[in-house]
Amino acid sequence: MESLANLIQQRAPAQKSRATERGELLKYFAGKLGRDIRYVAFKVTKMSVQDLYYLKSSCDAYEQMGNPWARGFYGSLKA
Repeated sequence: MESLANLIQQRAPAQKSRATERGELLKYFAGKLGRDIRYVAFKVTKMSVQDLYYLKSSCDAYEQMGNPWARGFYGSLKA
C-alpha cells in the first residue's frame, strides 16, 4: 500500500520555471550595474529582447576596450 505522501506527490503539478530571456538579461544588467532589478527594468521598459541582446553585446565590447561597463550602458540608453 502506498503512503498518502507519495500519492499526493505524484498528483501534484510540476513546478513551472518562470525564468524568461528578458528576466535573465535584466538580472545580468542589474548585477553588472550594482543596481536593483526594478531600476534596470524601468530604464529598459520599451526595449525589445533583441535590443537588450544588442545592448549587452555592445556594453561587453565597450568593457573589453578598457572602459567602464556602466558607462557603455548609460551611454547607449541616451542615443
